[in-house]
Amino acid sequence: MEKSKKILKGKDKEIDSNVVTKRASIDNNTLTEINEKYPTVTVKGVAYDLGLTYITLEKDYLDEPSVRKIIKDYGAEIIAVICFFRMKMCKPYGWYCSVDDDSLDTLIEDCAYTLKLGEERVRELYSALVERGIFYVISDDTGKYLADTQQLYNFEILNNNRMRDRIRKAKQRAQQKSEKLQNSVAKQEESAPTSPLKEVPIVEAESVTFLNSQNSEDVFTW
Repeated sequence: MEKSKKILKGKDKEIDSNVVTKRASIDNNTLTEINEKYPTVTVKGVAYDLGLTYITLEKDYLDEPSVRKIIKDYGAEIIAVICFFRMKMCKPYGWYCSVDDDSLDTLIEDCAYTLKLGEERVRELYSALVERGIFYVISDDTGKYLADTQQLYNFEILNNNRMRDRIRKAKQRAQQKSEKLQNSVAKQEESAPTSPLKEVPIVEAESVTFLNSQNSEDVFTW
């Protein structure tokens, strides 16, 4: 089957429809969409680890107007706070972390201890990151979460590749199973007789002689 592609208008190139692009923002619908697209457990009960083991900063991240403005207003230490919360997003969800009341208090305390900042200062910086759209607070029936577009971008790239790899391996296993079945059928056909068995000749006789229990011959004629 030919791979589905979409053509960018005004450009002489084609882009795979599965290419991941970084999102401009995140909302509750994004949470629902991603959770449906990348379930933690399949219908067959197989559990997937969707977490990340790294965070990234784009090479021109500090040149972005929104980042430069927030550094100017709150100081360079806010970059350390961004990195801290991104790391907390890595596990177990990959691109967001829980910020329910108790969870947020724990995160603020942990961040303050790690970065050697006061808890009120961390809470101030956290609120600024949400208000300025650096981070997004989203929610569903399971709770309230802090999310980040760069973490989501990393998450989608990694798990999209994981999904393709699983599909590729599943196709390989199906092909190997099919080939094994075909080889088995071929061997059975090779071992089967290719021509009918020879007929046993029928011999006609007028009498038959048998030995009885006294070793004397009994002759039967017809």
